[in-house]
Amino acid sequence: MADLPAQLRAYAATVLDPVEEVGATEILQRSARPAHPRRWRAALVGGVTVALVAAVAIGTATLKSRSSPRITSGALPTTWSRLDTLQDAPFITAMASRGHGVVAAGEGIWYSRDAGSWTQVLDPSALSGGRNGSRSLAGLLGQLGQLTDVIVGGPGYVAVGQADDPATQRAVAAVWTSTDGRRWVRAPSPALAPPTPPIPDGVETPVRGYIQSVSDGGPGLVAVGGVFGGAFSGGELVSQPYDPAVWTSPDGAHWSRVDTGSVFGSRTGISPLLSLSAVTEDGRQLVLAATNRDTTTIFESPDGSHWRRTASIPGTISQMTESRDRLVAVGSQRNAPGGTSQRGVVWTSTDAVHWRQAAVSAPAPFATYTGVASTGDSVVVVGYRGVGEPVEDGVMLVSADATRWVAVPEDGGPFAARTTLVGVTSTFGGRYLAFGNQTASGDGSAASPYRYRLGLYRSTSG
Repeated sequence: MADLPAQLRAYAATVLDPVEEVGATEILQRSARPAHPRRWRAALVGGVTVALVAAVAIGTATLKSRSSPRITSGALPTTWSRLDTLQDAPFITAMASRGHGVVAAGEGIWYSRDAGSWTQVLDPSALSGGRNGSRSLAGLLGQLGQLTDVIVGGPGYVAVGQADDPATQRAVAAVWTSTDGRRWVRAPSPALAPPTPPIPDGVETPVRGYIQSVSDGGPGLVAVGGVFGGAFSGGELVSQPYDPAVWTSPDGAHWSRVDTGSVFGSRTGISPLLSLSAVTEDGRQLVLAATNRDTTTIFESPDGSHWRRTASIPGTISQMTESRDRLVAVGSQRNAPGGTSQRGVVWTSTDAVHWRQAAVSAPAPFATYTGVASTGDSVVVVGYRGVGEPVEDGVMLVSADATRWVAVPEDGGPFAARTTLVGVTSTFGGRYLAFGNQTASGDGSAASPYRYRLGLYRSTSG
């Protein structure tokens, strides 16, 4: 993913420069976290106000990887073709696939059997109480519904994010489930919309709650995000808005909020509140990334309810997955504390305690890796790099073993200019789908605002 400030996301840009293979730099220290701007993530969940929340992970759902024999670089997914489909989707944040089809989630949900022809199966009105929020107070207050992650799990598929609460007409944490990817049901669990401190009428932000990431594991499923816990003085927010939140479920329909105490920080203690950005299951236990400023803290849990801190990493982790007994995390790191230049980073670990930088991009004002997926035979990482909208380009790395990485060049390839890659998922047949947003027209002025179109790409090798 995945920390979801609606106005704070500068869908930051990127031009794929050579990726530096880094010697295994082991990171053992215990610290805090860096934020990286996101631009078209601005309409998302949780951090719906510029000054409120740090950068968020852009969720990208992946199938759990399986153990497979090592393959050579000749079989890596280094060739891709563009699919001119799903063009009616205004905003996609995550995809997931199982044997009979692919699901794309964002401002609604779309389903396809082959990634070629797509059908909208959940309208944005189901998220916002009115199409694009236009018929609900939540929409008018800038609290549009948004799905940030989707996985294969529970009864079939599980999609999470934020959606309109009819009782308060403010956005709250929300879950939808489906057995087949076509018919979706919202989980009615009260634990997803707990009581919160009052928010003054007419204040556009923050939302009451959001979910940033979901994984199978624990009693069945574990979701992480935030619930409003801040305070207002008049119409001004005078404290950090969100308390870290973890929910567990046996089936995707019934959820319980975990009492995590002060494990993720405290409003009254010396430890700052952390923002929960990503969660995954590594075959043994759950692993969670929590961020504060320019540091990510790693936690692990056997059940989703009891968490233990294992490491801190200088940098911002936005997405994690597991591939052949190795954790792979992606995000960014500033060149210097408080600096204006950053690099995309890939970290790996075999135990959630000792982390190594496996790949680092060339620096840029905006540079990050936002999505990672694995088939078990290979790993694909996507992101973006550049100086600002619209000077941004997608970046992609591929690897057989998550230790040696190959950059997929944009020159002569399918990635259109000014296209920011934000997610990738493994699909049937051992292929991948990568997706993002292309700045199709406009100069950014009031008379000619930027206009976007979805970029969808399928691997043809590997």
